[in-house]
Order: sequence, then structure tokens, then C-alpha cells
Amino acid sequence: MFLSRLHLRGFRTYDSLTVELGPGATILHGSNASGKTNLLEGIMVLATGRSPRTPRDADLIQKGKDSFYLKGLVERRPAPLTLEVAVESGKKKAVRINGKSGSLMSVLNHFPVIYFSPDEIGIVSGAPARRRNFIDDLCNYVEPSYIHNHVQYRYVLEQRNALLRNIREGRESKNLLNLWDEQFINYGAAVLASRLRVTARLNKAVKKEYAFICPDEKPGVFYRSTIRGLAELAHEDLDLENIPQLFQQTLEGLQDEETFRGFTIAGPHRDDLYLNIDGFDSRFFASQGQMRSLLLALKLAATTLIRESTGNQPVLLLDDVLSEFDSLRRRSLLSRLDQYEQVIITCADISEVHRDIASKKAMYHVMKGGQVIVPFEAGDGYPASL
Repeated sequence: MFLSRLHLRGFRTYDSLTVELGPGATILHGSNASGKTNLLEGIMVLATGRSPRTPRDADLIQKGKDSFYLKGLVERRPAPLTLEVAVESGKKKAVRINGKSGSLMSVLNHFPVIYFSPDEIGIVSGAPARRRNFIDDLCNYVEPSYIHNHVQYRYVLEQRNALLRNIREGRESKNLLNLWDEQFINYGAAVLASRLRVTARLNKAVKKEYAFICPDEKPGVFYRSTIRGLAELAHEDLDLENIPQLFQQTLEGLQDEETFRGFTIAGPHRDDLYLNIDGFDSRFFASQGQMRSLLLALKLAATTLIRESTGNQPVLLLDDVLSEFDSLRRRSLLSRLDQYEQVIITCADISEVHRDIASKKAMYHVMKGGQVIVPFEAGDGYPASL
């Protein structure tokens, strides 16, 4: 599966552009602020319905315009797939799949994409919400029922929090909590079980990917739950049958505190992934280089889990990844990209791509003003030192 054509209109810096792409690795190079990242962002909006850089659709519309339109042709078996996403100012996002209106959730099942950018370092170093979003996105791909269970969990959580606020203010009885707790536990336990299963697989895959980048260090990925008895788990033979019971016991133990505070203290919405290197918490003890390596390992491991679960190799988007590593690790990464059906890489410095590797890749130069051209035959334009 690969994206063979991308059309952008009124998107970021692009007035109107159509790019033809092929399988294998494609390298987009150009100066900073030329629009390379905007191309990858457009692919992500097509694939997921949202941008990895901003939560506001209005930010994606080209200055001076009131709408944007994206269209992509995906070559896949048994038949090609056409995706379209459009946004007009003040209106909801419109999604079409093969010409028919669809939901943002349904897009995920058709065109899996994994995106890496150094700006996402917060997944490793930032607040728990960043890591929860990462594991949620991965579960959406690899566990078919996860989207439904998570959406329902968030809905019941909102209702439960509203009730807790009313109880705190004396407008409702504490006995009414039982009306929501059964659903809250059922959906919460389903979400937890999926996250624990996926984290167990992710832990193994990250160790393998990280070994290619930093063979002398050992990473770990564990699930840190607010449900008592589910502390830090990442084992293949997880006993998930007792999650509802542990969930209920935790809520019962926290009922007085929750009614005093007016919100739900424990559950998947408060959980975290614990990332470490050689046993040390990566948030506090990892260097910037280690954090970037761990972030890349997480992204590459995610592609493995999606391929194993769905049979589809995700398209891999690597934004400015080459500048993050020394020449040896860049060469190692580039040489491994042949295992992916499609990889699109951006770089500002063409000398970061070794000549012999570049000769086997499609090369595009991204010019300011929204033009994409093929500026040279493979090997031309390189410094003499290469």
C-alpha cells in the first residue's frame, strides 16, 4: 500500500499542488520554511482527519483563503482508494472515501500512517497526556473495538464528572453514582485491557528498534495505571480477567475523595506510559539524543504492530529525522528503509543523504512558493566530500 498521488489546494503554503509519488523511499529536500513539513502534514490530515501540529483546522487554511481541500489516491489491494478531506471556515470537516461521505474514525481503517517529527519529543519528555494520545492512536489501529470503547468511556466519564460536581454542591445524591459506575467500569476495563496488550507488544518491538539505533542501551515501555493492582505491566501473559474487579475496588476506595473533589480520580484518562532507558525514567535522566532515539524507536515499533495486526504496512513519514543523528546512524536508518512499502523523508541539507543511498531513492526539491521539482539526477548536486 502506498500513496501514489497527493493534491493540496489552499492548504498551508500551497495554493494548488499535485504530487505524484511512488513506492519505496522518497526524499524531499529544501530550505527551512519551504513547505516540506506542510506536505507531510497534508498526508496526515488525509489519513487521520487531524494535524499532528495543531488542533485548529483554521490554522491549516492558506492565508487569504477560506477553505482547504486535500485529495489522495492510495494504491492498495484489492482496489485503489480515494480519500478527500475539506474544511471551510466555520464549518465541520468533510471526509469522503471513494466519493462517499465518511467519518474521521473510518479513515483510520483505510490508510494507516505513522509520523515522526523532532517536535514530538514531548511524547518522551512531556506530560502524560502526550503518551496517552500516542498509545490511543496505536490502539485505534491494532485493536478493532478500541475506538468504540474509548469514545464510550469518554462519554461516560463526562457524565460521571458532572454527577460528582453536583454531589459536591449538594444537588444530587451519592447513591446515583451506581447508575454510571457499571458502564464506566465496563468501558474502562475494555480500554485498559487493550492498552495493556498493546503496551506489552510495544515493549518488545521498541527494544528491537532501539538496538539498531543505540545497541549499547536498553529501553523499556511499561503501563502505569491509576487502578490499584495494575501498576507497571508489560508482559505477554497478562491476566486481564480481574481488571473490572480491581477497577470497582479502586472506585469504592476513592468515592469520598472523588465526591469531595468533584471529578474522577482514577481510570485510563489518568494513566501513563513509563518510558525508561537502562532502568532510568527517560523524562528526567535521558539526554536529548536518547530522547530522540527513543521517540524514533517508538514510531518504528508502531509500524511493526500495525503491520502484524492489520496486514497493511503503514506509510512512514519522517520529518527532519536525518539531522537528529550522526552520519553512522543516518546511514543505518536509510539503509533499513527498503523494508517499508513507502517512506517519505524531509531534510534541509542534502549532504545528510549519502550518495550511494540517494541513488536508489526518489529525490524531490521543495521550493518556496509551493513548487515541487526534481532538480537533478541521482548523485548530482552533492558536495565533493561525499
